[in-house]
Amino acid sequence: MSEVGCLAGDRDGIIGMRLIDDWDIQHLRIDRWHSSEGISMQQVSVKGSCLCGSVRFEIRPPVSGFRYCHCGRCRKATGSAHAANIFLPESQFRWLAGESLIKRFNLPGAKRFAVCFCTQCGSRVFHKTPTTENVLIPAGLLESDPGVRPDSNIFWGSRAEWCPETAEIPKFDEYPG
Repeated sequence: MSEVGCLAGDRDGIIGMRLIDDWDIQHLRIDRWHSSEGISMQQVSVKGSCLCGSVRFEIRPPVSGFRYCHCGRCRKATGSAHAANIFLPESQFRWLAGESLIKRFNLPGAKRFAVCFCTQCGSRVFHKTPTTENVLIPAGLLESDPGVRPDSNIFWGSRAEWCPETAEIPKFDEYPG
């Protein structure tokens, strides 16, 4: 297994270095770009896909936000306690495959809510958010660490009654028992 050092940067400079291995190299792409000061840096692009792999894309950090959304709409759309949504400018998103396989559902009467999904496997996928220049990326689609963590829980007051703080729940690496 080969290991390669990878610099990650933002517009203010280098934010860290980590070793990546052969698996990471298959799932990451390194882009060159220049900061406003003209200093050349490397930035990691992160690939993602739906469950069946027919819809594939790539994003380039930094992200605009990473939020857990507990609103009733997101719970219904994900079938889960919350959605884990990453937001970034559309210019930092690139299609790799499957654009024609996506269907979009715009919730009637909603100004900012829509759901897109892969017509092959049903996975919820990314979409352009109405009223902003951002793309919403369901974080579970990413094939590697985007280098950021959720910055907030939104609509916490709307969370499901059965949804406790995760610190209150036992954790297992695999199925328990």
